Amino acid sequence: MFDVLSSIFRSIVSFFTAILVALGIITPSNTAEQKLVMSISIEDVSTCRSIQGGCCDGQYVYVTAINPDGAEFDNPEWTADCDETVTPKKVTKIPCVILKINPDTWSIVSKSDYLFLDHANDVTYNAANNELVICNNQPNYTTVTTVDPVTLSVKETFTVPQKIYSIVYVGSESCYYAGISGGYQVVKMTQSYTQIGTMSLSEHGNTRQGMDSDGSYLYFIYSDDNYVYKFDLSGNMVAKLELPESKNEAEFIFFRYGTMYVGYEINGRAYGGAIYSVTDIKWDEKK
Repeated sequence: MFDVLSSIFRSIVSFFTAILVALGIITPSNTAEQKLVMSISIEDVSTCRSIQGGCCDGQYVYVTAINPDGAEFDNPEWTADCDETVTPKKVTKIPCVILKINPDTWSIVSKSDYLFLDHANDVTYNAANNELVICNNQPNYTTVTTVDPVTLSVKETFTVPQKIYSIVYVGSESCYYAGISGGYQVVKMTQSYTQIGTMSLSEHGNTRQGMDSDGSYLYFIYSDDNYVYKFDLSGNMVAKLELPESKNEAEFIFFRYGTMYVGYEINGRAYGGAIYSVTDIKWDEKK
């Protein structure tokens, strides 16, 4: 009797899984199951259509989005971050918004006014200070900006000792780890952004994006082939994961209650973004 019921149950699961795959809600994979939990429209991000960083404070999710062509706003002070018509290339103000999202319902709770956080390439949450920390990146690679998670307004701007493209606060060590731009090294910093040391990542992908940590490991997103690399806190690669999604560019990663989430830019900066949960992970562990 149990075998019969088990067979019926598997058939039902397979049937509904096939429907979800056909609808594009679940992406089939032999490495993980990826499920769409939230789509982010251009209207959601006030035409700041390029999704960049994302993090979670346990209760809420925060996503940064920029418009890489500020000229679309018809404001002479807002120009593109890479305007080919200007020689030399000119960078001034790049409009950005931060979304605050309730992950229980995947609905937007609030949205910041237009902020100017450069490329806003990554974001992390510092629980000790109850603040978001934005990795500004291009063109101010040595700048991070703190933001109040309640008002979504800028608090302060700090200079860090290295040019960085990603950042994560690790509460168990009361410090930051940040990916160093232009290579595959990581800088470790105190809460006041003083450099403690650097380390090289033993293996890596190519196109560097966001990062996160679960307190024991560092996780980096590489969007060339949409891989997640898992490192110990000394920079040794432990495992990697090929993400099921290959059509769109992976931008950020965060964890909530042990579940991994990945944010994607949709159709090359044209149509906002999407957040997927990643479960049933089969890590390709380093032998």
